[in-house]
Amino acid sequence: MTPDLVKSVALAWALFLALGCSAVMAGPQPVMTLTNAADVLALPNDIASTGIPVSVTGIVTAAQTNYIWSGRFFMQDSSGGVFVENRTNQPLVGDVVTVSGVTRAGGYAPCITKPHWKKIGVAPLPPAKPVTIEQLMSGTEDGQRVEITGVVREGELNDNGPEIEVVSGGYRFRAYLPIADGTNLRAPGDPYAEPLTALNAIAQYRKNRQPGSEVHVKGVVTYYRKGEDLFLQDSSGGLQVKTKLDESVAPGEVVEAVGFPAVENFLPVLEDADFRKTGELEPHLQPQAVTVTDLQKGLHHADYIALKGVLVDRLGRGIGQTANGPVFRTTLVLESSNLLFEAEKDTTDENDYLASIPVGSVVEASGICMLESDELGKGKSVRILLPSSYDVRVLKKPGWMTQEHLLASLAVVSGVLVLAMSWSVMISNKNLKLKAAQKELQEAHDMLESRVQERTKQLKVEMTARKESELQFRAVLTERTRLAQELHDTLEQTITGIALQLDRVFSHFGRNADTASHHLKLARNLTRQGQTEVRHSVWGLRSRASEKFNLVNALGVTGRHIANGSGIDVQVETSGEMHPLSETFEENLLRIGQEAITNAVKHSSANTVKIELEFTPNRVVLQIKDNGKGFDPEQCIGPDEGHFGLLGIRERAERMGGNANISSAPGAGACVHVEIPIHQNGEPQCQPDFES
Repeated sequence: MTPDLVKSVALAWALFLALGCSAVMAGPQPVMTLTNAADVLALPNDIASTGIPVSVTGIVTAAQTNYIWSGRFFMQDSSGGVFVENRTNQPLVGDVVTVSGVTRAGGYAPCITKPHWKKIGVAPLPPAKPVTIEQLMSGTEDGQRVEITGVVREGELNDNGPEIEVVSGGYRFRAYLPIADGTNLRAPGDPYAEPLTALNAIAQYRKNRQPGSEVHVKGVVTYYRKGEDLFLQDSSGGLQVKTKLDESVAPGEVVEAVGFPAVENFLPVLEDADFRKTGELEPHLQPQAVTVTDLQKGLHHADYIALKGVLVDRLGRGIGQTANGPVFRTTLVLESSNLLFEAEKDTTDENDYLASIPVGSVVEASGICMLESDELGKGKSVRILLPSSYDVRVLKKPGWMTQEHLLASLAVVSGVLVLAMSWSVMISNKNLKLKAAQKELQEAHDMLESRVQERTKQLKVEMTARKESELQFRAVLTERTRLAQELHDTLEQTITGIALQLDRVFSHFGRNADTASHHLKLARNLTRQGQTEVRHSVWGLRSRASEKFNLVNALGVTGRHIANGSGIDVQVETSGEMHPLSETFEENLLRIGQEAITNAVKHSSANTVKIELEFTPNRVVLQIKDNGKGFDPEQCIGPDEGHFGLLGIRERAERMGGNANISSAPGAGACVHVEIPIHQNGEPQCQPDFES
């Protein structure tokens, strides 16, 4: 097909064919009768559907005698054109007819249905109205004979008659021509006789180039997708040629092509092209090794290239169905010099070769480079079309320490550690039993020496054992209380903070991704903090000197972490001369503050929490106040219902020789007041039980 710049008369009725009119005429018949086409077209759909009587005289402008039209035609008078839904014998183009019928709302514009027409003469067709492509596409000229200028890109003969596809002003439209079969739609001359243009120069300036003219190129086929496009390569570079021809052509064959130069994504392409084989072959076609820097500059689009990279991911999926069966697309995601690019291959079944390449391998992909560039010509993304699966060559397989092997190794090591711990526990139990047996033998030996001495020793042992049991029981009870307190004041507070942050992530996820991301980061930090505190609580290995602990800063940071995103303003105030406190003292005051702040965030609905820390030479006072809804202390839920927070505050204060006062009332906020006496060396006057 050879295009031409043509000036053709194309009827707008062909663009807005009202063959789909299917509304059923309803409503009462009005008294008025419409007598021209403009009045029919001016009717709103709801009024046209009522079936208003029509009697219009005009010239038949379009009436194809085939089964698609089935007697229908267009007619035009001095006011405009209108479609007539005729189902009987059909008038001829040029007949002057009088049509009587009723209106109906058509698929696009009102039309005349149930017509009775009568030929009253023959007349020349009305002159075609010159229109712009914007007028044509707007639909304002529906039913009119119009004239428009454009470039013919395609032509074919189908059941509706000859058709041409025309490009005008950036639009494409089809025109149905009432001309004889076999009409030659080609422009004069042979486009293959035009001088050849280098593949990289089709979009460059040429002095005598006419608008809509074709370009003649020649190159070696590097890749071909039947009915879609082919890629050519010459000494200047590569080019994508879009063509609907389904002629078979193989990579390495030399072809000539003629088509229309265009630009897609700021890169040249040849559209609506024809091609023909020259009989030449290029059997040793090799890909060109390129660099990431060149690709980022927007170079090598449509070239046959080779690029090395590391395989970081792989995706296989079905993309459609053809006459030969389903189509599977395998995409390899590769990385080279911080550039991620894709190499893809379509096959009729799952691609076993590409699926077998291990992630982490260094490979070389050879294929057609498809760039996406920005308005400055810089490459935005790179995709390589693989002519065959084996155009991906493995250069180096990944080392043994892959992610899968690492997980397997960790599983083995974990199993060995579990076995070792089990063995150690078993040996320890046996040693304990052996020591007990040795002790019993020693006691029996002592009994043989002297019954009196044995009886005396036995009584002493029994008394000592009873005291040791009592002390051990007290120590166990004290340790359990301490651990419960520690877990409540550390792990439970951290989990509560995480839950609060996740609630906020949920509420902001659909509306503000940045806010949701911020709360996710806070939840992650709280999780890490919780892990650290659990380790410290269990093993007691915490080094306060290396952490440069500061009670005032710790209370402020902890309070803001807990209240983050809740709308609560945490304020910290200090008074008096701050002096160093013991580790135990600081730890317990921090835990009391955490519990009080958490309770305020969870239950008070406050907007301000104020932390006051007062230092005097012989005491320290910690006070946490909020302006929330308050509560009745007498009705407060306690340990019987699983809530240990307020009890823990009082117990910590008492163990340090101080006291805690919790005051609140409905609607009056809440206040936790803790007062602890201290020595000059920063130690509480009464050491906590769990420090013994």
